[in-house]
Amino acid sequence: MLLDLFKMFLSFLFIGIVIKYMDDLTDGEGNFDNFPYYLLLLSCSILLDKSLAIPCLWAAYAIGMADKLKVHYIFNLNGIVEGVVVCAVGFIIFTPLNFSYFLVLMLFINLTDDLIDYKIDEFGKNFARKYGVIEICIISLNLLLMLLYLDYQLTFLALIAYTGIQIFYFYRRNLNDRKDNPSFYGH
Repeated sequence: MLLDLFKMFLSFLFIGIVIKYMDDLTDGEGNFDNFPYYLLLLSCSILLDKSLAIPCLWAAYAIGMADKLKVHYIFNLNGIVEGVVVCAVGFIIFTPLNFSYFLVLMLFINLTDDLIDYKIDEFGKNFARKYGVIEICIISLNLLLMLLYLDYQLTFLALIAYTGIQIFYFYRRNLNDRKDNPSFYGH
């Protein structure tokens, strides 16, 4: 039981890092230098718990494509159509309740990330800036309650992994700011 929970946590952690990298690439912030390492993390996540990693990645892709209305991809479909196709296939392959859980989870994480990046994303597509911080907090809280109702164990594991990823990226961002700004070191 404890080993299974640990494997699920690691799967969430690894797939969360891959999703963060995928988000950075689509936002134009990431680079392809470390792509093989992220593929390795993706495969490790799938090996640890494929019933968690694959729908989580698909849901993140579908949610991430929702605002790409004018961008056309490989099959000459715009982003929102690709997201709908991925959702339809996800509902068919995985159980509708299971895939719905991961869609709600990725929407919660996306909105929470917008709340965290409120000060940073001055000109980007940030829902907290677009609709208001209080409104996004209320929606996020409702999504969190829905997640806890659907599966509290998975929700706690996902929140712990998400918090760890956010702390790591926050620390890394601050470290890069210090390297770029010598006045942080007192010079």
